Amino acid sequence: MINNRGKEPKFGKKPTRGKGFYIALAVSAACIGGAALTTFQSMKEFSDPEQNYSDSRISERFQNAPQKKDPTLRDKQGHNNNTKQAGTSPFKKEGDNAAKNAEQNEEAAANAKPSKKKADDGAVGYPLENKRVEKGFSLEKPEFSQTLGDWRIHDGVDFAAKEKEVVKAASNGKIRNIGKDELMGDYVVIDHKNGITTYYYGVRPKVKKDDNVNLGDKIGEISMIPSEQDEGSHLHLKVMRNDQCIDPIKDFLEAGRT
Repeated sequence: MINNRGKEPKFGKKPTRGKGFYIALAVSAACIGGAALTTFQSMKEFSDPEQNYSDSRISERFQNAPQKKDPTLRDKQGHNNNTKQAGTSPFKKEGDNAAKNAEQNEEAAANAKPSKKKADDGAVGYPLENKRVEKGFSLEKPEFSQTLGDWRIHDGVDFAAKEKEVVKAASNGKIRNIGKDELMGDYVVIDHKNGITTYYYGVRPKVKKDDNVNLGDKIGEISMIPSEQDEGSHLHLKVMRNDQCIDPIKDFLEAGRT
């Protein structure tokens, strides 16, 4: 609209923009551009499959980042693991104890001695490794004695043996007596169950009176029998049941039980 004076009508003043407005606009644009560039580079680094994640920039970034503690993480004893010193693991102590226990168990197993199982009280066995008989049992038919030069009954069995050979208990029992006889030499006597008593002549004792022995235990070593010395070193085994002589092989050793 043109007024009568040929001039445009004035409805108000036209707004003006100073230099400060344009400076602020430029700074904002620069910040936005920098943020976008940083974001783009970071995405590129982590999206590159060939990128080495031990890169010093990434390592430094995570090392300098504050570590958050999880207040809900607790160990088996109910203690808060966040109270542990830095660099320790809540499972380290348990692992160390398990390893130590395993080592102790292995050492104990290596040093453990095998337990000696007690034999059945009624079981029997030969007193020598050698079972060769030199003279058998005979109560009715006399045997000739080379040493004494006469005929006499033989109330036991003579087993061939070398001097100092180990003699073992023929069954579980208790040492009744040990000693030395003028004719039969060193001896050991053992009481067993069911009225059985064994006599080991020509045996130097390695046990004491009233000792308890098990089948196979060492009771002495072969020595010499004066009345049978011409026959050489050997074991004279006599067995009695309820004070009656019985055949040591037939009625005792081969019977398998007392």
